[in-house]
Amino acid sequence: MPEPISAIIPRLDMRGMSIIMYGIPGARKSTVAAALCEYYANVLGKSAYVFGEEDSESYPASERINQINGKKALAIDEEDFLKILDADNIWRFGHDYAPNKRGYFAQNGFSFVVVDSINSFSKTITDANGKEKTIQFTNKELKNLRHKNPNVIFLFVVQVTKDGKARGGNDIKHDCTLEIVCSRSAGEGVATMEKTRVGGQSGSSVAIQEILNFVKNKRY
Repeated sequence: MPEPISAIIPRLDMRGMSIIMYGIPGARKSTVAAALCEYYANVLGKSAYVFGEEDSESYPASERINQINGKKALAIDEEDFLKILDADNIWRFGHDYAPNKRGYFAQNGFSFVVVDSINSFSKTITDANGKEKTIQFTNKELKNLRHKNPNVIFLFVVQVTKDGKARGGNDIKHDCTLEIVCSRSAGEGVATMEKTRVGGQSGSSVAIQEILNFVKNKRY
């Protein structure tokens, strides 16, 4: 039983759940996300790590993903992820919010996908008056992405505001299955499950280094 991970993800094999993870810069969010991506690649099959170019913390994670378990894990950069969003008509102005066609991740057999961070992605469009405007990747896009990939476990890394709250407001937190906060205590990284809809105890926490050691040594 993967005790360190189950402290923050009680139902490890629950397909279709969505996880939001946030914390102050330097709290090792991307490090935890990469470790979870490696774990799921080995246990459930193909995983993907989507990283935004503006997130410098994500670059080490993307390099690490390329070395995970052969071809089971895939690093996807911002350009390619935006192409996937366009092809699957994920943006909220799309005309097929609920098509029968499954999304890219479902079609290609992915079990676990990290998006780090959702605040990095946006799209520039031209409105009816011919003016360009930029729309952000918001909770509406998250819901559409999950809807088109129903059996995929998503982990969405979210940036924080100056007061330490998740950017995107309560809508993002309300719709997720699990809410995980990464922080530092006495110089050590800690991951805490703040909210759960799949059992376990809210407030349960684990040292980030325990998760890393567990995954590195493949004790599962």
